[in-house]
Amino acid sequence: MGCGCSNCSCSSCQADRSGAAAGVLAVVLFVIVTAGILLVGYGIYKIWTHPRWTWKGKLALTCAIFALPVMALVPMILIQATEPQMRAKAEDHRRAQMQAQQQAQDRQEEKAAAEAEKQRHSAELRLRAAPLPVRVDAVAGIRFVKLPSPADQSECWMARTEVTQKQWLKVMGSTQAQCSARVGRKTIFEGDLAPIHDINWEEAQGFCRRLTEMSRDLPEGMAYRLPSELEWQPAALAGRSEVDLSQAWLATDRLHQVAKHQPNAWGLYDMSGNVAEWCIEVPGAGDLRALRGGGWSDSLDNGRSESRASVPASTRSQAIGFRILLAGLRR
Repeated sequence: MGCGCSNCSCSSCQADRSGAAAGVLAVVLFVIVTAGILLVGYGIYKIWTHPRWTWKGKLALTCAIFALPVMALVPMILIQATEPQMRAKAEDHRRAQMQAQQQAQDRQEEKAAAEAEKQRHSAELRLRAAPLPVRVDAVAGIRFVKLPSPADQSECWMARTEVTQKQWLKVMGSTQAQCSARVGRKTIFEGDLAPIHDINWEEAQGFCRRLTEMSRDLPEGMAYRLPSELEWQPAALAGRSEVDLSQAWLATDRLHQVAKHQPNAWGLYDMSGNVAEWCIEVPGAGDLRALRGGGWSDSLDNGRSESRASVPASTRSQAIGFRILLAGLRR
Protein backbone atom coordinates (compact mmCIF):
# COMPACT_ATOMS: atom_id res chain seq x y z
CA MET A 1 0.00 0.00 0.00
CA GLY A 2 1.31 3.45 -0.89
CA CYS A 3 1.77 6.32 1.51
CA GLY A 4 -1.18 8.28 0.06
CA CYS A 5 0.77 11.33 -1.16
CA SER A 6 -0.36 12.50 -4.60
CA ASN A 7 3.14 13.61 -5.59
CA CYS A 8 5.02 10.75 -3.93
CA SER A 9 7.63 9.03 -6.12
CA CYS A 10 8.14 5.94 -3.98
CA SER A 11 7.83 2.56 -5.68
CA SER A 12 4.66 1.55 -3.77
CA CYS A 13 2.79 4.69 -4.81
CA GLN A 14 3.96 4.32 -8.40
CA ALA A 15 2.65 0.73 -8.48
CA ASP A 16 -0.73 1.86 -7.05
CA ARG A 17 -1.03 4.60 -9.66
CA SER A 18 -0.11 2.17 -12.46
CA GLY A 19 -2.86 -0.25 -11.32
CA ALA A 20 -5.44 2.55 -11.20
CA ALA A 21 -4.48 3.74 -14.68
CA ALA A 22 -4.85 0.21 -16.05
CA GLY A 23 -8.37 -0.04 -14.56
CA VAL A 24 -9.45 3.27 -16.12
CA LEU A 25 -8.04 2.20 -19.49
CA ALA A 26 -10.03 -1.05 -19.37
CA VAL A 27 -13.30 0.84 -18.69
CA VAL A 28 -12.63 3.28 -21.52
CA LEU A 29 -11.92 0.44 -23.94
CA PHE A 30 -15.11 -1.34 -22.85
CA VAL A 31 -17.19 1.78 -23.54
CA ILE A 32 -15.53 2.27 -26.93
CA VAL A 33 -16.06 -1.35 -27.96
CA THR A 34 -19.73 -1.27 -26.84
CA ALA A 35 -20.34 1.90 -28.79
CA GLY A 36 -18.57 0.38 -31.78
CA ILE A 37 -20.77 -2.71 -31.69
CA LEU A 38 -23.90 -0.58 -31.63
CA LEU A 39 -22.65 1.49 -34.54
CA VAL A 40 -21.73 -1.64 -36.49
CA GLY A 41 -25.19 -3.08 -35.96
CA TYR A 42 -26.81 0.10 -37.16
CA GLY A 43 -24.51 0.26 -40.22
CA ILE A 44 -25.28 -3.33 -41.19
CA TYR A 45 -28.99 -2.65 -40.94
CA LYS A 46 -28.65 0.35 -43.25
CA ILE A 47 -26.52 -1.58 -45.75
CA TRP A 48 -28.86 -4.53 -46.10
CA THR A 49 -31.95 -2.35 -46.35
CA HIS A 50 -30.44 -0.10 -49.03
CA PRO A 51 -32.01 -0.96 -52.43
CA ARG A 52 -29.08 0.01 -54.66
CA TRP A 53 -26.36 -2.28 -53.16
CA THR A 54 -25.76 -5.72 -54.64
CA TRP A 55 -25.65 -8.67 -52.26
CA LYS A 56 -21.90 -9.12 -52.88
CA GLY A 57 -21.17 -5.52 -51.96
CA LYS A 58 -23.37 -5.81 -48.93
CA LEU A 59 -21.53 -8.99 -47.83
CA ALA A 60 -18.05 -7.44 -48.31
CA LEU A 61 -18.96 -4.31 -46.42
CA THR A 62 -20.52 -6.34 -43.63
CA CYS A 63 -17.34 -8.39 -43.23
CA ALA A 64 -15.23 -5.22 -43.14
CA ILE A 65 -17.47 -3.74 -40.49
CA PHE A 66 -17.28 -6.91 -38.35
CA ALA A 67 -13.50 -6.77 -38.57
CA LEU A 68 -13.41 -3.37 -36.85
CA PRO A 69 -14.55 -4.52 -33.37
CA VAL A 70 -12.30 -7.54 -33.63
CA MET A 71 -9.40 -5.20 -34.25
CA ALA A 72 -10.55 -3.08 -31.30
CA LEU A 73 -10.53 -6.17 -29.06
CA VAL A 74 -6.93 -6.95 -29.92
CA PRO A 75 -5.48 -4.24 -27.61
CA MET A 76 -7.64 -5.48 -24.73
CA ILE A 77 -6.47 -9.03 -25.30
CA LEU A 78 -2.85 -7.87 -25.42
CA ILE A 79 -3.30 -5.87 -22.21
CA GLN A 80 -4.79 -8.85 -20.41
CA ALA A 81 -2.02 -11.09 -21.73
CA THR A 82 0.80 -8.75 -20.73
CA GLU A 83 -0.66 -7.56 -17.40
CA PRO A 84 1.08 -10.28 -15.28
CA GLN A 85 4.39 -9.43 -16.92
CA MET A 86 3.82 -5.74 -16.31
CA ARG A 87 2.97 -6.38 -12.66
CA ALA A 88 6.05 -8.60 -12.26
CA LYS A 89 8.19 -5.92 -13.86
CA ALA A 90 6.73 -3.28 -11.52
CA GLU A 91 7.41 -5.55 -8.54
CA ASP A 92 10.99 -6.13 -9.69
CA HIS A 93 11.42 -2.38 -10.08
CA ARG A 94 10.04 -1.83 -6.56
CA ARG A 95 12.39 -4.43 -5.10
CA ALA A 96 15.35 -2.95 -6.97
CA GLN A 97 14.50 0.49 -5.58
CA MET A 98 14.21 -0.89 -2.03
CA GLN A 99 17.53 -2.69 -2.41
CA ALA A 100 19.18 0.46 -3.74
CA GLN A 101 17.76 2.46 -0.80
CA GLN A 102 19.05 -0.15 1.67
CA GLN A 103 22.48 -0.14 0.06
CA ALA A 104 22.57 3.67 0.21
CA GLN A 105 21.58 3.54 3.90
CA ASP A 106 24.28 0.93 4.59
CA ARG A 107 26.86 3.12 2.86
CA GLN A 108 25.79 6.11 4.95
CA GLU A 109 26.07 4.08 8.17
CA GLU A 110 29.50 2.78 7.16
CA LYS A 111 30.59 6.32 6.34
CA ALA A 112 29.31 7.59 9.71
CA ALA A 113 31.10 4.75 11.54
CA ALA A 114 34.32 5.47 9.64
CA GLU A 115 34.02 9.17 10.47
CA ALA A 116 33.48 8.38 14.17
CA GLU A 117 36.53 6.10 14.18
CA LYS A 118 38.54 8.80 12.41
CA GLN A 119 37.55 11.36 15.04
CA ARG A 120 38.41 8.96 17.88
CA HIS A 121 41.79 8.21 16.33
CA SER A 122 42.40 11.93 15.76
CA ALA A 123 41.62 12.64 19.42
CA GLU A 124 44.05 9.94 20.49
CA LEU A 125 46.74 11.37 18.23
CA ARG A 126 46.17 14.82 19.73
CA LEU A 127 46.67 13.37 23.18
CA ARG A 128 49.94 11.79 22.09
CA ALA A 129 51.05 14.92 20.23
CA ALA A 130 50.40 17.09 23.30
CA PRO A 131 51.84 15.17 26.28
CA LEU A 132 50.49 15.89 29.73
CA PRO A 133 52.58 17.94 32.19
CA VAL A 134 55.25 15.97 34.06
CA ARG A 135 56.79 16.46 37.49
CA VAL A 136 59.49 14.52 39.38
CA ASP A 137 59.64 14.15 43.15
CA ALA A 138 63.00 15.12 44.65
CA VAL A 139 63.28 12.19 47.08
CA ALA A 140 62.82 9.00 45.08
CA GLY A 141 62.89 10.37 41.53
CA ILE A 142 59.34 9.19 40.78
CA ARG A 143 57.99 10.77 37.61
CA PHE A 144 54.35 11.88 37.58
CA VAL A 145 51.93 13.03 34.87
CA LYS A 146 49.08 15.43 35.54
CA LEU A 147 45.78 13.69 34.86
CA PRO A 148 43.07 15.57 32.91
CA SER A 149 40.35 16.73 35.30
CA PRO A 150 37.40 19.17 35.26
CA ALA A 151 38.18 22.75 36.11
CA ASP A 152 36.23 22.54 39.39
CA GLN A 153 38.35 19.64 40.69
CA SER A 154 41.77 19.87 42.30
CA GLU A 155 44.78 18.74 40.30
CA CYS A 156 45.87 15.12 40.42
CA TRP A 157 49.25 13.61 39.48
CA MET A 158 49.78 9.88 38.89
CA ALA A 159 53.12 8.05 38.86
CA ARG A 160 54.07 6.98 35.35
CA THR A 161 55.25 3.57 36.59
CA GLU A 162 54.67 1.23 39.46
CA VAL A 163 56.96 1.93 42.44
CA THR A 164 60.33 0.30 41.70
CA GLN A 165 62.70 -1.50 44.05
CA LYS A 166 65.17 1.41 43.81
CA GLN A 167 62.48 3.94 44.76
CA TRP A 168 61.34 1.75 47.67
CA LEU A 169 64.91 1.50 48.95
CA LYS A 170 65.35 5.30 48.87
CA VAL A 171 62.19 5.90 50.88
CA MET A 172 61.85 2.85 53.14
CA GLY A 173 65.49 1.76 53.38
CA SER A 174 64.86 -1.95 52.71
CA THR A 175 65.65 -4.12 49.70
CA GLN A 176 63.40 -6.43 47.74
CA ALA A 177 65.16 -9.44 49.22
CA GLN A 178 64.35 -8.19 52.73
CA CYS A 179 60.70 -7.62 51.81
CA SER A 180 60.37 -11.14 50.39
CA ALA A 181 62.20 -12.64 53.37
CA ARG A 182 59.31 -11.50 55.61
CA VAL A 183 57.17 -14.20 54.06
CA GLY A 184 59.99 -16.75 54.00
CA ARG A 185 60.80 -16.77 50.30
CA LYS A 186 63.37 -15.50 47.88
CA THR A 187 62.54 -12.71 45.48
CA ILE A 188 61.77 -13.82 41.93
CA PHE A 189 63.35 -10.73 40.38
CA GLU A 190 65.76 -8.13 41.75
CA GLY A 191 66.72 -4.94 39.95
CA ASP A 192 66.52 -1.19 40.30
CA LEU A 193 63.81 -0.93 37.62
CA ALA A 194 61.78 -3.96 38.69
CA PRO A 195 58.53 -3.18 40.54
CA ILE A 196 58.56 -3.71 44.29
CA HIS A 197 56.43 -6.73 45.26
CA ASP A 198 55.58 -8.83 48.30
CA ILE A 199 54.19 -5.58 49.77
CA ASN A 200 50.86 -5.56 51.60
CA TRP A 201 48.34 -2.72 51.59
CA GLU A 202 49.45 -1.17 54.90
CA GLU A 203 53.09 -1.15 53.78
CA ALA A 204 52.10 0.62 50.57
CA GLN A 205 50.24 3.20 52.67
CA GLY A 206 53.35 3.56 54.83
CA PHE A 207 55.45 4.33 51.74
CA CYS A 208 53.05 7.13 50.80
CA ARG A 209 53.13 8.64 54.30
CA ARG A 210 56.94 8.45 54.53
CA LEU A 211 57.43 10.04 51.09
CA THR A 212 55.02 12.85 52.01
CA GLU A 213 56.98 13.52 55.21
CA MET A 214 60.31 13.54 53.34
CA SER A 215 59.13 15.88 50.59
CA ARG A 216 59.56 19.64 51.02
CA ASP A 217 58.09 20.98 47.75
CA LEU A 218 54.53 19.64 47.82
CA PRO A 219 51.67 22.00 46.93
CA GLU A 220 49.59 22.98 49.94
CA GLY A 221 46.88 20.47 50.84
CA MET A 222 48.36 17.69 48.71
CA ALA A 223 50.04 14.44 49.69
CA TYR A 224 51.13 11.12 48.23
CA ARG A 225 48.60 8.29 48.52
CA LEU A 226 47.21 5.25 46.74
CA PRO A 227 44.76 5.99 43.91
CA SER A 228 41.06 5.35 44.27
CA GLU A 229 39.40 3.01 41.80
CA LEU A 230 37.58 6.00 40.27
CA GLU A 231 40.96 7.63 39.66
CA TRP A 232 42.70 4.46 38.53
CA GLN A 233 40.25 3.31 35.82
CA PRO A 234 40.13 6.52 33.69
CA ALA A 235 43.92 6.69 33.89
CA ALA A 236 44.15 3.09 32.65
CA LEU A 237 41.79 3.78 29.74
CA ALA A 238 43.36 7.17 28.83
CA GLY A 239 40.43 8.16 26.66
CA ARG A 240 39.93 4.74 25.04
CA SER A 241 37.05 2.29 25.42
CA GLU A 242 39.41 -0.48 26.60
CA VAL A 243 43.05 -0.90 27.56
CA ASP A 244 45.52 -2.23 24.99
CA LEU A 245 46.32 -5.70 26.32
CA SER A 246 49.02 -6.16 23.68
CA GLN A 247 51.06 -3.75 25.82
CA ALA A 248 50.61 -5.69 29.07
CA TRP A 249 52.69 -8.25 30.96
CA LEU A 250 49.91 -10.80 31.55
CA ALA A 251 49.95 -14.61 31.50
CA THR A 252 53.77 -14.63 31.49
CA ASP A 253 56.28 -16.71 33.45
CA ARG A 254 58.01 -13.94 35.38
CA LEU A 255 58.12 -10.32 36.50
CA HIS A 256 59.51 -7.64 34.17
CA GLN A 257 61.14 -4.24 34.47
CA VAL A 258 58.79 -1.28 34.36
CA ALA A 259 58.26 0.80 31.20
CA LYS A 260 59.34 -1.89 28.75
CA HIS A 261 56.05 -1.69 26.85
CA GLN A 262 54.70 1.45 25.19
CA PRO A 263 52.79 3.83 27.51
CA ASN A 264 49.12 4.62 27.05
CA ALA A 265 47.89 7.92 25.60
CA TRP A 266 48.43 9.70 28.94
CA GLY A 267 52.02 8.50 29.27
CA LEU A 268 51.36 5.84 31.94
CA TYR A 269 53.19 2.50 31.77
CA ASP A 270 51.99 -0.98 32.76
CA MET A 271 48.49 0.00 33.87
CA SER A 272 47.62 -3.60 33.05
CA GLY A 273 49.90 -6.47 34.00
CA ASN A 274 53.33 -6.88 35.62
CA VAL A 275 52.01 -6.37 39.18
CA ALA A 276 48.43 -5.86 40.32
CA GLU A 277 48.10 -2.46 42.01
CA TRP A 278 46.66 -1.65 45.42
CA CYS A 279 43.86 0.91 45.51
CA ILE A 280 42.87 2.95 48.55
CA GLU A 281 39.25 1.75 48.82
CA VAL A 282 37.91 -0.65 51.38
CA PRO A 283 35.30 -2.57 49.29
CA GLY A 284 32.58 -3.36 51.81
CA ALA A 285 33.02 -4.46 55.40
CA GLY A 286 35.99 -6.37 56.73
CA ASP A 287 39.68 -6.42 55.93
CA LEU A 288 39.40 -6.59 52.12
CA ARG A 289 41.19 -4.14 49.82
CA ALA A 290 40.87 -3.51 46.06
CA LEU A 291 43.42 -4.58 43.44
CA ARG A 292 43.34 -3.39 39.83
CA GLY A 293 45.23 -4.15 36.60
CA GLY A 294 46.19 -7.79 37.13
CA GLY A 295 49.66 -9.26 37.66
CA TRP A 296 52.18 -11.04 35.46
CA SER A 297 50.77 -14.49 36.33
CA ASP A 298 47.12 -13.52 35.79
CA SER A 299 45.00 -14.16 32.70
CA LEU A 300 44.28 -11.50 30.10
CA ASP A 301 40.77 -10.99 31.49
CA ASN A 302 42.28 -9.81 34.79
CA GLY A 303 44.00 -6.97 32.92
CA ARG A 304 40.81 -5.41 31.52
CA SER A 305 39.86 -2.00 32.82
CA GLU A 306 36.67 -3.17 34.54
CA SER A 307 38.30 -6.20 36.19
CA ARG A 308 38.95 -5.95 39.92
CA ALA A 309 39.92 -8.19 42.80
CA SER A 310 39.37 -7.92 46.55
CA VAL A 311 41.94 -9.51 48.87
CA PRO A 312 42.84 -9.14 52.57
CA ALA A 313 44.98 -6.08 53.31
CA SER A 314 47.69 -8.33 54.75
CA THR A 315 48.17 -10.16 51.44
CA ARG A 316 51.73 -10.29 50.08
CA SER A 317 52.30 -11.68 46.61
CA GLN A 318 55.02 -11.77 43.97
CA ALA A 319 52.38 -10.39 41.57
CA ILE A 320 51.18 -7.46 43.75
CA GLY A 321 52.74 -4.01 43.88
CA PHE A 322 51.43 -0.46 43.80
CA ARG A 323 51.46 2.92 42.08
CA ILE A 324 51.09 6.23 43.88
CA LEU A 325 49.20 9.44 43.35
CA LEU A 326 49.91 13.05 44.32
CA ALA A 327 46.56 14.65 45.08
CA GLY A 328 44.42 16.22 47.75
CA LEU A 329 43.92 14.15 50.88
CA ARG A 330 40.76 12.03 50.91
CA ARG A 331 38.26 12.80 53.63
